[in-house]
Amino acid sequence: MTAPVAIRRRRRSGRGFTLVEVLATLALAAIVLPPVVHGILLCLSMAGHARDQARAASLAQSKLDELVVSREVYESEMEGDFGEDLPGFTWTAQVNDWDDSGLVEERGVRERGPREGLAARR
Repeated sequence: MTAPVAIRRRRRSGRGFTLVEVLATLALAAIVLPPVVHGILLCLSMAGHARDQARAASLAQSKLDELVVSREVYESEMEGDFGEDLPGFTWTAQVNDWDDSGLVEERGVRERGPREGLAARR
């Protein structure tokens, strides 16, 4: 009688997963997947924010260089945008007198990105 029981168990193990095993797997996936997906989405969001900050700093530096080279820097405030290629990025330049005898004036460009006030100063 022991031989037929062993044969039945072999046949049964080759059929596939039981309902309990499938339900346990689904329950585990339902517990694990939401935090994993949330972490991935958070990483993608932070990467986009870092990319925008780097772009804002680069644009601010190039605008400051452009203003200094073109000698358009005088005591005033100027503002503008970077055109249709970079919507959402604007710049503001403010030139003030400087109290230090070694320096004549302070030059700065402040730039805002599409998400929030992203700034770079020199």
